[in-house]
Amino acid sequence: MRFFVFIFIVLWYTPLSAQYNNQWILGNAILDFNTNPPGWTDRQMPVLLFGEARASVCDEQGQLLFATEGYQVIDRNSNPMPNGVGLSGGFGTTSCTQGALIVPIPGQKDQYYVFSLTSIENEQNAGRLYRSRVDMRLNNGLGDVVASEKSVLVDSGFTESLIAVTGDQCNIWVVLRFRADGTFRSYEITDAGMNALPVISPSGIVNHFHILLGALTPSPDNRSILACSAHPGGGGIETFEFDRFTGRLSNPRLVDTSMAYYSGCFSPDGSKVYAMPYYLFGSGVYQFDLRQATPSESRVRIAEGGVFEKINLGPDGKVYFRYPYATNQISVIPYPNQAGFSCGLVSAAFTAADNVHGNFPNVISFVRRDTASPGRQQLDAPCFASVGAVTLQPLADSMSWGHEWSDGSNQSFLEPVRPGTYWVRYYTPPCRLHTDTFHLSFPGGILPAITTTASCPGASNGQAYAATYPGDTVAYRFTWFRDSIPLLQGDTLRGISQGAYRVRVQTPSGCDTFLSFYIGVEDVRVAFTVSDTLACEGDTLYFRNTSSAYFTQFLWDFDDRSTGDGMNEEHVFQRAGQYRVRLTGAGAVCQDTAYAVVVADAQETLSYSLPEASACAGQALSFLPDSGRYVRTLAWYVDGQLLLEAAPEPQWTHAFAAPGIFPVTLRAAYRACPESNYADTVHIYGFPKVNLGPDSSLCMRETALLLRNWETNPEGDYYSLWNTGDTSEMIRVAAPGNYALTLVHRKGKCAGTASIVLYKGCVADIPNAFSPNGDGYNDHFFPRPLLSREVLHLHFVVRNRWGQVVFETRATEGRGWDGTFNGKPQPEGSYMYQVALQFRNGEPEAYQGNVTLLR
Repeated sequence: MRFFVFIFIVLWYTPLSAQYNNQWILGNAILDFNTNPPGWTDRQMPVLLFGEARASVCDEQGQLLFATEGYQVIDRNSNPMPNGVGLSGGFGTTSCTQGALIVPIPGQKDQYYVFSLTSIENEQNAGRLYRSRVDMRLNNGLGDVVASEKSVLVDSGFTESLIAVTGDQCNIWVVLRFRADGTFRSYEITDAGMNALPVISPSGIVNHFHILLGALTPSPDNRSILACSAHPGGGGIETFEFDRFTGRLSNPRLVDTSMAYYSGCFSPDGSKVYAMPYYLFGSGVYQFDLRQATPSESRVRIAEGGVFEKINLGPDGKVYFRYPYATNQISVIPYPNQAGFSCGLVSAAFTAADNVHGNFPNVISFVRRDTASPGRQQLDAPCFASVGAVTLQPLADSMSWGHEWSDGSNQSFLEPVRPGTYWVRYYTPPCRLHTDTFHLSFPGGILPAITTTASCPGASNGQAYAATYPGDTVAYRFTWFRDSIPLLQGDTLRGISQGAYRVRVQTPSGCDTFLSFYIGVEDVRVAFTVSDTLACEGDTLYFRNTSSAYFTQFLWDFDDRSTGDGMNEEHVFQRAGQYRVRLTGAGAVCQDTAYAVVVADAQETLSYSLPEASACAGQALSFLPDSGRYVRTLAWYVDGQLLLEAAPEPQWTHAFAAPGIFPVTLRAAYRACPESNYADTVHIYGFPKVNLGPDSSLCMRETALLLRNWETNPEGDYYSLWNTGDTSEMIRVAAPGNYALTLVHRKGKCAGTASIVLYKGCVADIPNAFSPNGDGYNDHFFPRPLLSREVLHLHFVVRNRWGQVVFETRATEGRGWDGTFNGKPQPEGSYMYQVALQFRNGEPEAYQGNVTLLR
């Protein structure tokens, strides 16, 4: 049985909690609503609070706390707060329609947000919204702006409209309009602070190019928003429905577009709108009846004057505006719910002694927390109540939120399964806390729960038990059946095999039902996992038991003469090999066995050998690795560079391109064991360079020619072997022929060979050597024996070993070559000469050969 309580809430305008708005700062003067009728206070505020932007806030007793025009904050003693200047990022706000807004932070006592909106005069910096936090506990209770939360830029690109609207979940919405497209941005403020991500709503009916100026105003019930739009090109008035739960504006309704409007407000019952035009379109205060199908047709000019200023609904439910314009007089509409002139306009109802200038303040929206009367409900559950049979719901569940049940759950309902007392705390809009209590009894009993234990395979050891809830005092009668055959009575059935069963449950009050259940076969699976099935000898392996909870005793056999009886085990295999690990589990009746194969590898001695201890550059050298059978790959490094990584092979061959001493490292990678290295060095020797010079001619009867190696080799142990059988470094030859020199490195056995051919090329006795050392003997080289035969023409050329001409002459007279080239002495060595001549009594003849320059 369910009980439903409906609560109807009637909304009307009331000043009972309006003390936050009880003092309006109007230039030097303060209009005080703490008295009826309101009057002027003796306190004066500084002239700094002028212009269009204005906001002030009072405490819960209606006493002024502070005021702001968006740029600075003035405390209740009319002094700027110490850190309260420059809240708008250094940009102006006083010329902004709604450039200042104060919002009490919900759930945070003495904490207030101050919002500053920059005016259109700031050009590219117009429409910037800043947020600062005022803490009234600072500055000896006079309040100050928290330094870390001062001038926080929220966003930019807004019009001059800025209001706060009380939400439906102990929250407040700050609403602005986006200048580029007329869309709305709603920022939520809760106990946790301000959500930086806004809710975006579409634009309205009025051309969004005309929305630059004009005020937004919430209705007294915060469910509608009045939007005034003003621009030199036009404007209008429209209303929007406001969803206090989501912060969205919707369903725009056009009120009037015959002129641009600067500000407006609702009547207390929300049926009328009062608006003041933008000064370019006239003056006055106009009333519109929202109950009319076309509100513009109901327009009535209630008052003359009134231009470019705010018109406000006061805390006393009356409408206020300054009239005549630019005076110290305030006019009032005492009955704003009445149509037309029945609203009872009173012109110049209040006259201040001090200057009254600037707009009326932006209205303060606040969260009022109250507590509803406790709700109570008595419920009796039906026979054999179970989960879902009884549903508890908040007694005022319409739009409720923030549920907290006595069992700790946060859902909107509760389905209890046992008798007792339950309570729930929750909120209803806008911020009312409820506490409901439910007393639940189960006179027909609570449906028992049947718990079963499966049987082992091939056995009859299953059982079933009828469990009642603690605190259930009903006397139950249980009769157990298999098919239609009764077995026994009582709350427990033992020794049964796999199959389908039923139990009849009866109570003294006449409740009677059957419950079906099934006895299955016990899952007797024993299982375990191992941290690794391939390990290195000496490593610790972890064996984790994943067997069914049925098993209570275990025996481990690690196949190396080691055992264990723990739930989980750690084990070290000390030797390489393959092991079949066994786990046996035993329960009350059943047992099972599981196996796993584990392989343990070994890290073996690593080395390599060389059939030859050394080699010559470019010759292949064989490396013979000794790595063992557990190696996965071998990697060869020469001088730190990886040259080969592959599966083990009996031999690796490598040729070194250059001579030197090279470190060769062999690295073994195992399947499971850490890598190991072996390193040694290899000596590589270079091939000797041998050069005997170019082939030459040997004149008969001349001095023997000196043959030697003209190449320079690195220092080392070399020996020479001539094809003549000579082993000296140089030899002298006097006969033409083919001469060869082999130079051999004694350690590396690297050999280099070169040969030279000496031809029988001349019949004249041309010197084969000269020594230009200045001793006056044999200092020049010249074919003088040939010139003694009356030479008609001569061309004599000497070239070095690279073929470069170092001396040339055509003169038959002279001293010949002095062993220099371009004035520089030439090195000792063999030089080739060529002689072309013509004798007077014969044909042209040519000679060539080698001459040795000695130093």
